Amino acid sequence: MTRTPLEDSPAVKELRAAIRVARERLRDADTWAAIKAAQTAITSLDRALLEAVEAQQPTTQRRGFARLSADQRRAVAKKGGQRAHEEGKAHEWTREEAQAAGAKGGAVSRGGRGRIPADPGVEDRTAAVDSLADAIRARIAADPGGDDGEPCA
Repeated sequence: MTRTPLEDSPAVKELRAAIRVARERLRDADTWAAIKAAQTAITSLDRALLEAVEAQQPTTQRRGFARLSADQRRAVAKKGGQRAHEEGKAHEWTREEAQAAGAKGGAVSRGGRGRIPADPGVEDRTAAVDSLADAIRARIAADPGGDDGEPCA
């Protein structure tokens, strides 16, 4: 889908003409004061042109909850929560559930005491490696020589 360019309003046309004149003045400027004045004029005209063009652009309409203000959304959410409690559909935490959830969240966020290990199987693997190392040491102690009769290094 191609967009057709918007027709410039008379105000936009005037601003574009004023910017052209200011740029010509900048090219013809022979003193620092004239250069500065032309640059200032161009900057303010550019801002005015941007605002005029944006005013011409069609705006998209928000729909649904996006159209509501933050206070209105909060009021709708509050009514929904109250209604859920009235109908008995809202979850109500027991003391034990709340305590368990708090402990679980605290253990993860603390990073210190009560921290959940990154890999729960680490202790099992460490014990397996230690056991394997002990078996190798016992085998070496039982047969100090290799196939050629030399001691193992």
